[in-house]
Amino acid sequence: MDKITIKLVIGENKYPLVIERQDEPLFREAAKKVNDILGRYTQKYPGKNSSEYFAMAALHIGFLNLIMEQNNDTEPYQEMMKRVSSTLENL
Repeated sequence: MDKITIKLVIGENKYPLVIERQDEPLFREAAKKVNDILGRYTQKYPGKNSSEYFAMAALHIGFLNLIMEQNNDTEPYQEMMKRVSSTLENL
């Protein structure tokens, strides 16, 4: 597979990732969505620390993921999720 290195900014942190080239648009869109959710929680609940915002965003995304799993067949996405998990574990 063709791997590339990208740098994503999530919150105030920079994350260099080595990913499959074909997954780059998905990683970039995922980072954008996480940043959007973080921004909403930051505005709605000012004064929290960054780990609290990340926890709220993770819960939000986990909740949405569970809803989607209940409403859709996720089997086609399992391989992609394994690649994403592997990439994040290597970080």
